[in-house]
Amino acid sequence: MKKFVKCAESFSLRAKPDRKDEMKIEVTQLQSAAKKPLLRFLKRLEEFGEAKSFRPHEFTEEAVAVVCDSPGNDYYCALWRNSQIFAYGMLRGWNDGFEVPALGVAVDPEWHGKGLGRMMIHFLHAVARMRGCCMVILHVDSSNVRARQLYESIGYTFSEHGVSILRGRFLIRNTKIVE
Repeated sequence: MKKFVKCAESFSLRAKPDRKDEMKIEVTQLQSAAKKPLLRFLKRLEEFGEAKSFRPHEFTEEAVAVVCDSPGNDYYCALWRNSQIFAYGMLRGWNDGFEVPALGVAVDPEWHGKGLGRMMIHFLHAVARMRGCCMVILHVDSSNVRARQLYESIGYTFSEHGVSILRGRFLIRNTKIVE
């Protein structure tokens, strides 16, 4: 059985050091204090109609509490700027006994096209690599061309998985199994 290494709890960068915190963005593992901001983020996805193509769990207080308070071995994170969530990402399936996690990413619709989704995917790949994974999978609606193009540009390959659903897989290189 693999042991998980505590990893990637936080990552931050600044666009320009002289502008202080106004340009600071940060990716952090979700904790209890993130519940309300995450609910606001998920509500925005619903308002923009994005919840049809991104629904890893219910968008309720109860489901968000599980994600933030007791994720088990699954990993949930958010990209923040000024205490607001702009992107939400996860690697899940470990809690259900799967060795290969499923990746999920959503970006605030007003921030599409700015590289945040790509950044979150690379960050989650690093988390998976540090946990000893050699592959991640994802599921995407075949009509979601924008997401599919992003995943393909990163290196995902796709196969059909049910009606209008594609399963993507990405092989992680230089993986070290942690004993």
